[in-house]
Amino acid sequence: MSDLFWTKEVEYIKSQRLARVGTASKDGVPDVAPVGFDFDGKYFYVGGMDLTKTHKYKNTIKNPQVSFVIDDLKSIEPWHPRFIKIFGTADLVTRNGYLGQATYIRITPKRKTSWGRREIGRATTLPSVPLVNRYCERDRRIGSSTN
Repeated sequence: MSDLFWTKEVEYIKSQRLARVGTASKDGVPDVAPVGFDFDGKYFYVGGMDLTKTHKYKNTIKNPQVSFVIDDLKSIEPWHPRFIKIFGTADLVTRNGYLGQATYIRITPKRKTSWGRREIGRATTLPSVPLVNRYCERDRRIGSSTN
């Protein structure tokens, strides 16, 4: 299991099926795509139909830096968004995943930010922190001794 994610975050990740992956070309042209994914506790795997023809695939070959967002809206009343945003590196692997035996983009998480920690991370009361940051975990890096 990754040192990067708390138990509730892993539960949240495994409860979701849709995410967004952000890549950029070698010239810095950004692309964001909705994707399905697998998570094995260490890596995220992103596949797709005709994957080799997509911007995410071509960008990964030239520039392995990626961002990956898993989010949902728990409720509208009250407004309650939740998300985990992962920053990492990507490479290409062949594996048996949610699309069967295929090529997948494998994302190695390096750091993350999460929101909605009452459900997906440690709950904390921080009365002096503005609401926008109250339940936000910033830049938790692999190997951190804080859990």
